[in-house]
Amino acid sequence: MTLQQDPGLQPEGLRNRERSPQRSGSADMALSEKSPYLGGARARLRLWYKSRRPLEDLLGRERSPKRSSFDHWKAAWISELFMDAENTHQVFDWLWSSGQLSERDIDQLPALGIQAVINLALSTSPQALVNEADRIARLGIAYVQIPVLWEDPKPEQFHQFAAILEAFRGRKVWVHCAKNMRASAFIHLYRRRVLGHTEAEAGFPMREVWSPDEIWWAFIQRVLVEHNSSPESHGPEDSACEGR
Repeated sequence: MTLQQDPGLQPEGLRNRERSPQRSGSADMALSEKSPYLGGARARLRLWYKSRRPLEDLLGRERSPKRSSFDHWKAAWISELFMDAENTHQVFDWLWSSGQLSERDIDQLPALGIQAVINLALSTSPQALVNEADRIARLGIAYVQIPVLWEDPKPEQFHQFAAILEAFRGRKVWVHCAKNMRASAFIHLYRRRVLGHTEAEAGFPMREVWSPDEIWWAFIQRVLVEHNSSPESHGPEDSACEGR
């Protein structure tokens, strides 16, 4: 499982410190050499935290209900230790995407401030979690499923997805599918069609997860070249995607 955050969300001071030579000195080397059998210090820390510390305690939400940009960066980093979901990424401070959520992941969503979950996978997916909708609803989180057939994604499903995100405006939303392939492709289209982002801007997190195959590349292009009056299209539209 990997997590990467859009660099634009990370405070400038933290980015500078990460590039500082002191951050890659002997202390970091010592940590990486300690436990190769567990994948290094971060893997050991992840196991320790999962067994002893709830995510909400580490985020300190009870002490600081109004979170700063640093809090958002901290939430993204901490979730790498906690979330089991494959290909987890924070796109904006209000939008996350991943593969299938585990029971443990669902329990952590309130601590991250998530108020809505959109599932783009089928209930018959091998990775599907039984009673996912009920588990999420019990936490007071809204749940919507758009079952996108892997072999036949439809533009109408993207329009439905964009309309749902619009309905959840002002809330923190988690979008997932089986492996974050459907989800990252839909977010890519949302950033291009609705937010008016460039191809370079809209590439995150899809480029971190996968390169669309022929079916999905054709689907992406079909949505991008549409010239209908869909209500979710608030930004400028491009006639084609750049090649990969």
